[in-house]
Amino acid sequence: MRSGFSRLTGFAAALAAGLLLLWGLAPLFGGEYELLAGRLAGTARLHGLERLAVSSFTALGGASEEEARQAQLLLSEELFKLRGAGVMDAEMLEKLGERGRLWAQMLVKGRLFRTGEGLVLVLKTVHLRSGRPITTVQMNVPETKDPPAPKDFRDAPADPATAACLKAAERLRSEGRAAVDLKARRWAARLRDPGYSGSGEERLPGSEIRDYRFRQEFYALLNEYYGREEPVALTAPETERLEDYIKSESAFLRDCPAAR
Repeated sequence: MRSGFSRLTGFAAALAAGLLLLWGLAPLFGGEYELLAGRLAGTARLHGLERLAVSSFTALGGASEEEARQAQLLLSEELFKLRGAGVMDAEMLEKLGERGRLWAQMLVKGRLFRTGEGLVLVLKTVHLRSGRPITTVQMNVPETKDPPAPKDFRDAPADPATAACLKAAERLRSEGRAAVDLKARRWAARLRDPGYSGSGEERLPGSEIRDYRFRQEFYALLNEYYGREEPVALTAPETERLEDYIKSESAFLRDCPAAR
């Protein structure tokens, strides 16, 4: 398993701007990616498929690799809003071996073209159990650009319950990147353990991370820490901080419906 993780590539360490639904990110590129995600989610429901894997998009016909990566990220973010932990990266699942390959039920593949009218994204879905194609979707998508900064809630009027959620969100946002780092280090230490099989785990590494960009950063850090020669196990204080964050994260998701 170690050799597989040491070869993890293609996961950009995108810096997270906070929990997407509650922290006020405006729509990034209109409704195109939201519409595409809705159609894909509907296709999955129609065929009784709950777990989706999104592969790296291919840049063709004048589109750049960076534009293809951005398109994959934007679509995955919208899918993640709809399906949560039911969306994973195909390359990451492949490196997990048989367990990862068996997790996904539907594969989403994308090709990005540049035409005289702009960017065109073609998506194909595949039923992974049977290998048969399910559907093909094509849509013109906007030029990529940097996402807006998170909304500042400090001056926003709010009732007590909303204010408490905003306060909790601010704490999670301020501590989130450090927590992702700790999670990646803990998982890297587990995977380096010769006696670890993963058979008792209920979740795949990082599947509990609600924000897609946080999850992408987790993958990149996991790859980095797993590939190091020296162990990266957490200290006792770091473990305590991580457990405290996980408890706060769970309480936030339970008590703040807007984040779900």
